[in-house]
Amino acid sequence: MTDDASVGFVDILFVLLLAFVAQVILMIPHVNPPPTVPFIERPPHLAAEISWPPGNTDVDVWISGPDHKPVGYSSKSSPSVNLLRDDLGSPDLDTNWEIAITRDLKDGDYAVNVHMFRSVVSPLAVKVSIGIKRDGQAYTEILSKTVTLTVVGEEITVYQFGLRGGALIPGSVNSVARPM
Repeated sequence: MTDDASVGFVDILFVLLLAFVAQVILMIPHVNPPPTVPFIERPPHLAAEISWPPGNTDVDVWISGPDHKPVGYSSKSSPSVNLLRDDLGSPDLDTNWEIAITRDLKDGDYAVNVHMFRSVVSPLAVKVSIGIKRDGQAYTEILSKTVTLTVVGEEITVYQFGLRGGALIPGSVNSVARPM
C-alpha cells in the first residue's frame, strides 16, 4: 500500500510542478513587455534617378537643391541632398543607374544634370526621372526625359525647376545650362 501512496504522491507533485511551469511560461511575456516603437512619419522628398544601358560607361547624376550646393560623385551630400547610389558602369548588370534624394521638399529652385565621366559607347541614351515620395505612397514621377550624351566630359542640364508647397511651380521647368 505504501507503493500506491508514493506513486500517487509523485503524480500530484508532478502535476503541481507542471502547473507551476505552465504559469511561468505564460507569465514571462508579461513581465517585461517589448517596448512600443513610435511611428515616425518620414518627410516627403524628391528623387532624381538616371539609368543607362550596360557597359563600361560611367554617367553621373548631379543635383542641387535650394541651398545651391551641387551633389554628385565627388561631393556625395549637402545640407539638402544625398547621393545614394553612384554606379560606375558594368557590363554584368542589366542596367546601370544612380539616384540622389533630397532630405525633404523645401521650397526653392532645383537643377538636375547628367555628366558622362567615361564611355566606350557614343552616343549614349540616358533616362532621367524626377519623382516625389510622400510617406505611405509610391513615387509620383513629375518629370521624365531621355537625353543623349555624345562625348566624354559632356555635362547636360536636364531640368531646372521650382517647387512650392511640395508641388512643381507651373512654368518653372526649363533646360537652361547650369554647370555643376
